[in-house]
Amino acid sequence: MEQRVCYIVAPASFETTGQKVRFPGDIVTDKFGNCLDLSLLFSACCEQCGLHPLILTHDGHAYAGCWLEQKTLPDAATDDLQAVRKLVELEELTVWESTTVTISDPGNLPQTEARTLEYLHPRQRFHMVLDIRRARISRIRSLLVPGQPLTNDQSALTDGVKISANFGEREFAESSPSTAEPTAVAPATRIDLWRNKLLDLSLRNRLLNFRETRGTVAVLSANPEHVEDELADNAELKLLPKPRLMDTRDPRNAAAYSQQQKADALLKHLREELQNGRLHTNQDEAELTREANHCRRPETVAADQFF
Repeated sequence: MEQRVCYIVAPASFETTGQKVRFPGDIVTDKFGNCLDLSLLFSACCEQCGLHPLILTHDGHAYAGCWLEQKTLPDAATDDLQAVRKLVELEELTVWESTTVTISDPGNLPQTEARTLEYLHPRQRFHMVLDIRRARISRIRSLLVPGQPLTNDQSALTDGVKISANFGEREFAESSPSTAEPTAVAPATRIDLWRNKLLDLSLRNRLLNFRETRGTVAVLSANPEHVEDELADNAELKLLPKPRLMDTRDPRNAAAYSQQQKADALLKHLREELQNGRLHTNQDEAELTREANHCRRPETVAADQFF
Protein backbone atom coordinates (compact mmCIF):
# COMPACT_ATOMS: atom_id res chain seq x y z
CA MET A 1 0.00 0.00 0.00
CA GLU A 2 2.89 2.35 0.67
CA GLN A 3 3.90 2.04 -2.98
CA ARG A 4 0.30 2.83 -4.15
CA VAL A 5 0.53 0.50 -7.14
CA CYS A 6 -2.40 0.64 -9.57
CA TYR A 7 -3.70 -2.23 -11.67
CA ILE A 8 -3.02 -2.14 -15.42
CA VAL A 9 -3.45 -4.64 -18.23
CA ALA A 10 -0.53 -6.57 -19.69
CA PRO A 11 1.90 -4.71 -21.98
CA ALA A 12 1.23 -4.77 -25.71
CA SER A 13 2.59 -7.89 -27.34
CA PHE A 14 2.62 -9.45 -30.80
CA GLU A 15 3.08 -13.02 -29.54
CA THR A 16 0.22 -15.50 -29.75
CA THR A 17 1.20 -17.28 -26.51
CA GLY A 18 2.61 -16.08 -23.22
CA GLN A 19 2.62 -12.64 -21.70
CA LYS A 20 5.19 -9.91 -21.28
CA VAL A 21 6.00 -9.04 -17.68
CA ARG A 22 7.31 -5.89 -16.04
CA PHE A 23 10.53 -5.88 -14.06
CA PRO A 24 10.32 -5.10 -10.31
CA GLY A 25 12.03 -1.74 -10.81
CA ASP A 26 9.45 -0.76 -13.42
CA ILE A 27 6.58 -1.68 -11.08
CA VAL A 28 7.99 0.39 -8.21
CA THR A 29 8.87 3.33 -10.45
CA ASP A 30 5.76 3.47 -12.65
CA LYS A 31 3.34 2.27 -9.91
CA PHE A 32 1.59 -0.10 -12.37
CA GLY A 33 1.25 -3.86 -12.49
CA ASN A 34 -1.13 -6.73 -13.24
CA CYS A 35 -1.71 -10.08 -11.54
CA LEU A 36 1.30 -11.83 -13.10
CA ASP A 37 3.62 -8.85 -12.55
CA LEU A 38 2.68 -8.58 -8.89
CA SER A 39 2.81 -12.35 -8.32
CA LEU A 40 6.37 -12.40 -9.64
CA LEU A 41 7.23 -9.38 -7.49
CA PHE A 42 5.83 -10.99 -4.33
CA SER A 43 7.64 -14.24 -5.12
CA ALA A 44 10.94 -12.41 -5.60
CA CYS A 45 10.48 -10.61 -2.27
CA CYS A 46 9.67 -13.89 -0.49
CA GLU A 47 12.71 -15.60 -1.98
CA GLN A 48 14.98 -12.75 -0.89
CA CYS A 49 13.57 -13.12 2.65
CA GLY A 50 14.53 -16.80 2.71
CA LEU A 51 10.99 -18.11 2.08
CA HIS A 52 9.96 -20.60 -0.60
CA PRO A 53 7.36 -18.97 -2.90
CA LEU A 54 4.97 -20.42 -5.46
CA ILE A 55 3.09 -18.98 -8.43
CA LEU A 56 -0.31 -20.37 -9.42
CA THR A 57 -1.97 -19.67 -12.78
CA HIS A 58 -5.48 -20.12 -14.14
CA ASP A 59 -6.99 -19.03 -17.43
CA GLY A 60 -6.41 -15.27 -17.44
CA HIS A 61 -5.24 -14.97 -13.83
CA ALA A 62 -2.22 -15.57 -11.58
CA TYR A 63 -1.62 -15.27 -7.84
CA ALA A 64 1.15 -16.05 -5.38
CA GLY A 65 1.74 -18.54 -2.60
CA CYS A 66 4.40 -19.49 -0.07
CA TRP A 67 5.45 -22.59 1.84
CA LEU A 68 4.92 -22.50 5.60
CA GLU A 69 7.28 -25.46 6.12
CA GLN A 70 10.65 -26.46 4.75
CA LYS A 71 9.22 -28.55 1.93
CA THR A 72 8.96 -28.55 -1.86
CA LEU A 73 6.76 -30.18 -4.46
CA PRO A 74 8.08 -33.32 -6.22
CA ASP A 75 8.32 -31.34 -9.48
CA ALA A 76 9.01 -27.70 -10.23
CA ALA A 77 5.70 -27.36 -12.11
CA THR A 78 2.56 -29.45 -11.74
CA ASP A 79 -1.13 -29.19 -12.61
CA ASP A 80 -2.30 -31.20 -9.59
CA LEU A 81 -4.57 -28.64 -7.95
CA GLN A 82 -5.97 -31.23 -5.54
CA ALA A 83 -2.52 -31.73 -4.01
CA VAL A 84 -2.17 -27.97 -3.55
CA ARG A 85 -5.62 -27.78 -1.98
CA LYS A 86 -4.71 -30.48 0.56
CA LEU A 87 -1.45 -28.72 1.46
CA VAL A 88 -3.38 -25.49 2.10
CA GLU A 89 -5.88 -27.34 4.28
CA LEU A 90 -3.01 -28.84 6.27
CA GLU A 91 -1.57 -25.32 6.65
CA GLU A 92 1.69 -26.38 5.02
CA LEU A 93 1.45 -23.61 2.41
CA THR A 94 -0.67 -20.51 1.86
CA VAL A 95 -1.90 -18.58 -1.17
CA TRP A 96 -2.99 -14.97 -1.54
CA GLU A 97 -4.33 -12.61 -4.20
CA SER A 98 -1.43 -10.43 -5.31
CA THR A 99 -3.61 -7.70 -6.87
CA THR A 100 -5.11 -6.88 -3.45
CA VAL A 101 -2.44 -4.19 -3.04
CA THR A 102 -4.00 -2.22 -5.92
CA ILE A 103 -7.35 -1.61 -4.19
CA SER A 104 -8.04 1.19 -1.72
CA ASP A 105 -8.86 -1.06 1.26
CA PRO A 106 -6.94 -4.32 0.89
CA GLY A 107 -7.42 -5.46 4.51
CA ASN A 108 -4.88 -7.67 6.27
CA LEU A 109 -3.13 -10.83 5.12
CA PRO A 110 -5.51 -13.37 6.77
CA GLN A 111 -8.46 -11.69 5.02
CA THR A 112 -6.63 -11.80 1.69
CA GLU A 113 -5.80 -15.50 2.21
CA ALA A 114 -9.44 -16.29 3.02
CA ARG A 115 -10.64 -14.58 -0.15
CA THR A 116 -8.08 -16.45 -2.23
CA LEU A 117 -9.28 -19.90 -1.10
CA GLU A 118 -12.06 -19.80 -3.69
CA TYR A 119 -9.38 -19.96 -6.40
CA LEU A 120 -8.60 -23.50 -5.24
CA HIS A 121 -12.09 -24.48 -6.46
CA PRO A 122 -11.77 -22.75 -9.81
CA ARG A 123 -14.35 -22.03 -12.42
CA GLN A 124 -11.61 -21.28 -14.93
CA ARG A 125 -9.22 -24.00 -16.08
CA PHE A 126 -6.23 -24.41 -13.79
CA HIS A 127 -2.88 -24.34 -15.59
CA MET A 128 -0.14 -25.07 -13.08
CA VAL A 129 1.61 -24.23 -9.83
CA LEU A 130 5.27 -23.28 -10.10
CA ASP A 131 7.45 -24.08 -7.08
CA ILE A 132 10.34 -21.62 -7.20
CA ARG A 133 12.46 -23.46 -4.64
CA ARG A 134 11.97 -26.76 -6.47
CA ALA A 135 13.03 -25.05 -9.71
CA ARG A 136 16.20 -23.84 -8.01
CA ILE A 137 16.93 -27.39 -6.84
CA SER A 138 16.60 -28.49 -10.48
CA ARG A 139 19.27 -25.86 -11.33
CA ILE A 140 16.74 -23.66 -13.16
CA ARG A 141 17.79 -20.08 -12.54
CA SER A 142 16.17 -16.76 -13.35
CA LEU A 143 17.19 -14.53 -16.25
CA LEU A 144 19.30 -11.49 -15.52
CA VAL A 145 17.52 -8.19 -15.02
CA PRO A 146 18.78 -5.48 -17.42
CA GLY A 147 21.63 -3.63 -15.74
CA GLN A 148 22.35 -6.42 -13.28
CA PRO A 149 26.04 -7.47 -13.30
CA LEU A 150 26.84 -11.02 -14.32
CA THR A 151 28.11 -12.88 -11.25
CA ASN A 152 29.02 -16.47 -10.63
CA ASP A 153 28.25 -17.12 -6.99
CA GLN A 154 30.00 -20.37 -6.34
CA SER A 155 29.07 -20.38 -2.66
CA ALA A 156 25.37 -20.51 -3.55
CA LEU A 157 25.93 -23.47 -5.85
CA THR A 158 28.14 -25.58 -3.65
CA ASP A 159 27.16 -24.26 -0.19
CA GLY A 160 30.83 -23.94 0.64
CA VAL A 161 31.40 -27.67 0.22
CA LYS A 162 33.95 -29.15 -2.11
CA ILE A 163 32.34 -32.13 -3.81
CA SER A 164 34.46 -35.23 -4.04
CA ALA A 165 33.82 -37.86 -6.65
CA ASN A 166 34.39 -40.72 -4.24
CA PHE A 167 33.73 -39.63 -0.68
CA GLY A 168 31.06 -36.91 -0.87
CA GLU A 169 31.34 -34.52 2.08
CA ARG A 170 33.46 -36.68 4.33
CA GLU A 171 36.61 -35.14 5.73
CA PHE A 172 39.64 -37.25 6.43
CA ALA A 173 42.48 -36.27 8.71
CA GLU A 174 45.93 -36.34 7.24
CA SER A 175 47.77 -39.45 8.21
CA SER A 176 50.88 -38.92 10.31
CA PRO A 177 53.58 -41.44 11.15
CA SER A 178 52.93 -43.09 14.45
CA THR A 179 55.65 -42.72 17.07
CA ALA A 180 54.04 -45.00 19.64
CA GLU A 181 55.71 -48.22 20.55
CA PRO A 182 54.16 -51.30 18.91
CA THR A 183 51.94 -53.11 21.33
CA ALA A 184 52.14 -56.81 21.76
CA VAL A 185 49.29 -58.78 20.21
CA ALA A 186 47.40 -60.79 22.78
CA PRO A 187 47.10 -64.48 21.97
CA ALA A 188 43.72 -65.55 20.66
CA THR A 189 41.46 -67.21 23.18
CA ARG A 190 39.23 -70.18 22.51
CA ILE A 191 36.17 -67.90 22.30
CA ASP A 192 37.93 -65.77 19.66
CA LEU A 193 38.61 -68.88 17.60
CA TRP A 194 34.97 -69.94 17.81
CA ARG A 195 33.80 -66.45 16.85
CA ASN A 196 36.04 -66.40 13.77
CA LYS A 197 34.70 -69.77 12.66
CA LEU A 198 31.12 -68.47 12.89
CA LEU A 199 31.94 -65.46 10.68
CA ASP A 200 31.53 -66.43 7.02
CA LEU A 201 34.23 -64.67 4.98
CA SER A 202 33.57 -66.66 1.82
CA LEU A 203 31.67 -65.56 -1.28
CA ARG A 204 28.51 -67.09 0.20
CA ASN A 205 28.18 -64.06 2.47
CA ARG A 206 25.85 -61.64 0.60
CA LEU A 207 27.17 -58.71 2.62
CA LEU A 208 30.64 -59.33 1.21
CA ASN A 209 29.64 -60.56 -2.23
CA PHE A 210 26.52 -58.58 -3.10
CA ARG A 211 24.90 -59.30 -6.45
CA GLU A 212 21.98 -57.42 -7.95
CA THR A 213 18.91 -59.58 -8.43
CA ARG A 214 15.37 -58.95 -9.53
CA GLY A 215 14.40 -58.04 -5.98
CA THR A 216 16.98 -55.25 -5.56
CA VAL A 217 16.67 -51.57 -6.47
CA ALA A 218 19.80 -49.48 -6.88
CA VAL A 219 19.58 -46.06 -5.19
CA LEU A 220 21.26 -42.88 -6.38
CA SER A 221 22.73 -40.80 -3.57
CA ALA A 222 25.49 -38.23 -3.27
CA ASN A 223 25.94 -39.12 0.42
CA PRO A 224 25.08 -42.76 1.26
CA GLU A 225 25.99 -42.13 4.90
CA HIS A 226 23.16 -39.58 5.13
CA VAL A 227 20.70 -42.13 3.74
CA GLU A 228 21.85 -44.56 6.42
CA ASP A 229 21.28 -41.90 9.08
CA GLU A 230 17.75 -41.23 7.81
CA LEU A 231 16.91 -44.95 7.85
CA ALA A 232 18.36 -45.32 11.36
CA ASP A 233 16.08 -42.47 12.50
CA ASN A 234 13.06 -44.25 10.94
CA ALA A 235 12.54 -41.32 8.57
CA GLU A 236 9.98 -41.77 5.80
CA LEU A 237 11.67 -41.72 2.39
CA LYS A 238 9.83 -41.83 -0.91
CA LEU A 239 11.40 -43.81 -3.77
CA LEU A 240 11.24 -41.97 -7.08
CA PRO A 241 12.41 -42.88 -10.60
CA LYS A 242 15.61 -41.68 -12.20
CA PRO A 243 15.83 -37.87 -12.03
CA ARG A 244 15.20 -36.02 -15.27
CA LEU A 245 17.87 -33.46 -14.45
CA MET A 246 20.50 -33.20 -17.20
CA ASP A 247 19.31 -36.38 -18.94
CA THR A 248 18.41 -36.89 -22.60
CA ARG A 249 15.08 -35.10 -22.08
CA ASP A 250 16.77 -32.05 -20.55
CA PRO A 251 17.96 -29.54 -23.18
CA ARG A 252 20.83 -28.49 -20.91
CA ASN A 253 24.26 -30.10 -21.16
CA ALA A 254 25.69 -31.54 -17.96
CA ALA A 255 29.33 -31.08 -18.97
CA ALA A 256 28.80 -27.47 -20.01
CA TYR A 257 26.91 -26.74 -16.79
CA SER A 258 29.64 -28.28 -14.60
CA GLN A 259 32.35 -26.37 -16.45
CA GLN A 260 30.51 -23.05 -16.16
CA GLN A 261 29.16 -23.35 -12.62
CA LYS A 262 32.05 -25.39 -11.16
CA ALA A 263 29.56 -27.77 -9.55
CA ASP A 264 27.93 -31.12 -10.23
CA ALA A 265 24.24 -30.44 -10.78
CA LEU A 266 23.14 -34.05 -10.19
CA LEU A 267 24.98 -34.42 -6.86
CA LYS A 268 23.55 -31.12 -5.65
CA HIS A 269 20.07 -32.21 -6.77
CA LEU A 270 20.28 -35.60 -5.01
CA ARG A 271 21.46 -33.99 -1.76
CA GLU A 272 18.58 -31.51 -1.66
CA GLU A 273 16.06 -34.18 -2.63
CA LEU A 274 17.17 -36.30 0.34
CA GLN A 275 16.61 -33.32 2.64
CA ASN A 276 13.00 -33.26 1.39
CA GLY A 277 12.48 -36.99 2.02
CA ARG A 278 12.83 -38.10 -1.61
CA LEU A 279 15.24 -40.81 -2.77
CA HIS A 280 15.89 -41.44 -6.47
CA THR A 281 16.77 -44.73 -8.14
CA ASN A 282 18.58 -45.43 -11.40
CA GLN A 283 15.45 -46.87 -13.03
CA ASP A 284 12.71 -45.20 -15.01
CA GLU A 285 9.12 -45.12 -13.77
CA ALA A 286 8.01 -48.32 -15.53
CA GLU A 287 10.99 -50.35 -14.31
CA LEU A 288 10.62 -49.06 -10.75
CA THR A 289 6.92 -49.97 -10.69
CA ARG A 290 7.70 -53.45 -11.97
CA GLU A 291 10.42 -54.02 -9.38
CA ALA A 292 8.20 -52.69 -6.57
CA ASN A 293 5.41 -55.08 -7.55
CA HIS A 294 7.91 -57.96 -7.63
CA CYS A 295 9.11 -57.12 -4.11
CA ARG A 296 5.56 -56.71 -2.82
CA ARG A 297 4.25 -59.98 -4.25
CA PRO A 298 5.83 -62.37 -1.67
CA GLU A 299 4.45 -60.28 1.20
CA THR A 300 0.97 -60.36 -0.34
CA VAL A 301 1.10 -64.13 -0.78
CA ALA A 302 2.32 -64.63 2.79
CA ALA A 303 -0.46 -62.41 4.15
CA ASP A 304 -3.11 -64.36 2.16
CA GLN A 305 -1.81 -67.69 3.45
CA PHE A 306 -1.77 -66.41 7.04
CA PHE A 307 -5.39 -65.29 6.97
